[in-house]
Amino acid sequence: MALRGFLSDPSELRELLFASAVAVRGAIAHAYLVFDQIPRPDRFMYNTLIRGAAHTAAPRDAVSLYTRMLRRGGGGGVRPDKLTFPFVLRACTAMGAGDTGVQVHAHVVKAGCESDAFVKNALIGMHASCGNLGIAAALFDGRAREDAVAWSAMITGCARRGDIGAARDLFDECPVKDLVSWNVMITAYAKRGDMALARELFDQVPERDVVSWNVMISGHGGMVDKGREFFNLMQHKYRVEPNIKHYGCMVDMLGRAGLLKEAFEFIDTMKWFMVRSNWLNMQIGNC
Repeated sequence: MALRGFLSDPSELRELLFASAVAVRGAIAHAYLVFDQIPRPDRFMYNTLIRGAAHTAAPRDAVSLYTRMLRRGGGGGVRPDKLTFPFVLRACTAMGAGDTGVQVHAHVVKAGCESDAFVKNALIGMHASCGNLGIAAALFDGRAREDAVAWSAMITGCARRGDIGAARDLFDECPVKDLVSWNVMITAYAKRGDMALARELFDQVPERDVVSWNVMISGHGGMVDKGREFFNLMQHKYRVEPNIKHYGCMVDMLGRAGLLKEAFEFIDTMKWFMVRSNWLNMQIGNC
């Protein structure tokens, strides 16, 4: 890899890392290759790669990078800041690594970042999701109760722990519900098989997104007619153009119902002709 010119220009390196780790989906492997050739990465570089890693299927890499950041060099390493912690905590949440999250929380306090809204919301979400509801509740106080994201973090944490009753109580109490909160509750009911309550909330959502529709389509996995109904409703009544995720839910539903002929016929209606073949093999292989 020709990086000699880039290595002498930190601003160019930052742009290259950001593009590879964050802006271009699936390019983080390239970002790692670049990062490993930088003699002394700065905080922005570490933060960028941690952010990218936290959003991949291997969030453990984000925690490893954070540890490397702290130990870097002969001195005290590179000091994390309020832009570092939310993504490290996101990784801990994804891993269910509550003990690691508690250690990161201690670092947050030491760095004086606990009062930052983004950091606090990440702490609430991590503790709630990992079962430390007492700590999450202690953080969820004062100004945090005025923040829709903080409410969503608490609701999501309870739902992930399987305490749908507590999640619903928080949802009903929440003064301003964002779309994340709606989707979390709809998903929780759908996963439990309570499609009546999922539909009740779905009908009340002020504005639906891809997640809202996907949950309702895939939630009717054993009820093909219902899944078709939502797929058609989405297109013809609400004028939402289906994307590859919606088609994926439909093909998965038909495949799981043993309707492979219909699944193949349904794929023939897709508009992504360039990706259909590879995508078809992947989906049918999961049936």
